[in-house]
Amino acid sequence: MKKYTIKYYDLDHSKQEFLTPAHDSYDAKSLAMESIKYLNEHPHSIYSISSLSGN
Repeated sequence: MKKYTIKYYDLDHSKQEFLTPAHDSYDAKSLAMESIKYLNEHPHSIYSISSLSGN
C-alpha cells in the first residue's frame, strides 16, 4: 500500500489535509470519507488526492 494525501476545504473554506495508507486513490478517497463526516456529506470539497513519493 502507498500513503496518500487528501486535500479538501472544510466548512470555513480552510484548507485541510488527511493522510492515509491505501491501495489506490479511490480507496484513499473512500477512507477519508468514512473517517471525516464533513467529507462524507460534501465529497466535492476534495480538491486533490496524491500519493506521497517514495512509497
